[in-house]
Amino acid sequence: MAPRAATHQREQGGADRVPARTFAGLLGVISTDAEAVREVCAVGYDPLAPDEDYGLETWREAVDIALARKFGHLDPSEGMRALGREFVSGFLRTPVGAAVGAGLSDLAPERAITRLPRFINLGRPGLEVSVLPEPGGLWRMQFREVPDPSPDFSAGVVEASLRLTGARPEVTVENSGATGYDLLVRL
Repeated sequence: MAPRAATHQREQGGADRVPARTFAGLLGVISTDAEAVREVCAVGYDPLAPDEDYGLETWREAVDIALARKFGHLDPSEGMRALGREFVSGFLRTPVGAAVGAGLSDLAPERAITRLPRFINLGRPGLEVSVLPEPGGLWRMQFREVPDPSPDFSAGVVEASLRLTGARPEVTVENSGATGYDLLVRL
């Protein structure tokens, strides 16, 4: 019997809303840059009195600020991937992120990758993410109906998340288009 694809899509909320905990993870990336924090606050996120969630446009603006302030010296694709990796470090400092990190670090890489769709949905509810095994020890992560396509950010998140298991993943972006993208992962 062929392995079944691991899929997770949160039924409540939506992909056009981003939880405050996700903003807290992003803020962890820029927390030492007071001006960047002020800029993120100016677009609508209040770390002292956060709403439950925020609109996608606020998230996009906050990501753009973090990218420009922290990785503006890099090619945009490389910068976005680096931001995704750093975001994981920031997210791990939130209560939900700490629980995710503890859970991932106890798993073998092959098991952890099948759990990533659920963990990704903790940060971005409503995203449709599937994981399929591929020949040659590869895994395909499919992100579909993504309202905020940022495959390089996702690649960085996947890399950093799998490194928690002791893996040294290689992640390649494939099939990026209007309806989503794939990440091909070698563990």
